Amino acid sequence: MSTGVPGLDLALKGGLPAGSVTLVRGPSGAGKTILGNQICHHHVAEGGTALFVTLLVENHARMQLHMSQLGFHRQEAYEQQLHFISAFRILEEGGLDALHVVMLREIQRLGATLVVLDGFSTAALLAPDDLALQKVVHQFQAQCTLFGCTMILLSPPRSERLREAQGMVDCLIYLGMRVQGRRLLRTITFRKMRGMDFLSGTHAYSISAAGIEVFPRIESIVDPDASRHTAGPARSTGLATLDQLCSGGVSTGSTTLVIGPPGIGKTTLGMHFLEPCGGDETGLILGFYETPPDLAAKATRLGLNLEARLREGVVEMLWCPTLETTIDEILTRLVKQLRSRRPRRVFIDSVAALRQLVDEPDRLSAIFTALALELRNHGCTAMASVEVPTRSDPQDYALDQLSAEGVSAAGHNVVALRYLEYQNERRRTVSILKVRNQPLNPRVHLFEITDGGVHIEPESVCLPTTGFRPANAPERRAENP
Repeated sequence: MSTGVPGLDLALKGGLPAGSVTLVRGPSGAGKTILGNQICHHHVAEGGTALFVTLLVENHARMQLHMSQLGFHRQEAYEQQLHFISAFRILEEGGLDALHVVMLREIQRLGATLVVLDGFSTAALLAPDDLALQKVVHQFQAQCTLFGCTMILLSPPRSERLREAQGMVDCLIYLGMRVQGRRLLRTITFRKMRGMDFLSGTHAYSISAAGIEVFPRIESIVDPDASRHTAGPARSTGLATLDQLCSGGVSTGSTTLVIGPPGIGKTTLGMHFLEPCGGDETGLILGFYETPPDLAAKATRLGLNLEARLREGVVEMLWCPTLETTIDEILTRLVKQLRSRRPRRVFIDSVAALRQLVDEPDRLSAIFTALALELRNHGCTAMASVEVPTRSDPQDYALDQLSAEGVSAAGHNVVALRYLEYQNERRRTVSILKVRNQPLNPRVHLFEITDGGVHIEPESVCLPTTGFRPANAPERRAENP
């Protein structure tokens, strides 16, 4: 049964099992009531009949008022097949047996195909013992089987009696909230899904004006069987000299890391990478720091045609400022673009933003590996900028920190941009540190950023061994003056 919650059906690999009993547990404010209402509105829109039962929670008028502010809300649903009843008084006076009887009666009378019971912890508190609570859950399952309806029970997490009852349900879903720094992170975990496959682990979700949206981890949705996707023919980097250094270009489906300090030209190189876009070869930019107008204006100053390509839709930009968002939300948006538009070239600017947003440092390696596989599986050739500290040598950084993070292993090619100083003059250089499965030219070449963009000197440079050092590197005192 489809839930209609964006991302949730994907995580459940289709939706909730029809005819099942699902227990959703989560603290106050986690969005349990919103989730139940959102599923009900979708179910009614699909032609089903939904029954929303409440036990000692907010009254129906207040609930409907709050739900009316969310994007999934349909006022006409209340006039069609979405029904509300309050059963607390019945439970208080007649116990669990009376609750079971009234729900059975209403399911039969309305022909309900979906039932949501909000405040199930109240039933647990009023149950005489654990066995009685397990018995009523068993009766709910019998109702679902007999009348072909699906049931969702909503409850806060802190209820000892529910620990025994949750063993009876078919599906168990936990909604969680935790504070990271000054941000509130929401997570959803599927603890139990009887008789069905699902995406395991913890996933992110958000509550916005549109309602609830789930963002499955990219590590869990990517196809790991990349062996059938062999590297394609060489594609231009957008710069002829750089193509020569890479033995004709980079392989189709590969991911190239461009590493270097701030201001050296990583984004400019990425814009050159998008220059060959046109016709069927579309492009996509995942940007975190420079807005689309700023990036287009920068490209125009460099004599590049990015602005026209953005205007024509040949290149699109996914603008994701690193503010109130999560890495899973951004990657979900990126994967949707990859699967719908199928761009041939993708530029990610930058890996530093992904590192800033990742909730667990050890997860960056898995994320980047999954992202590289997803790009390759869609036939995308990608380039990603990686900022290194100003006082670091890009080669040392690639060998140390990027290797420790597991990012360099996921990158097929590594291009290093460096500042070098000679006789009080700062020069830019480019060299190739890695090209997977292809020969490379390891020589160092000078390059400049001019009104026409990046210009790489075709001849490699042999700089003197004295009076020459990486920019901002500490000076070494001669041992034998």
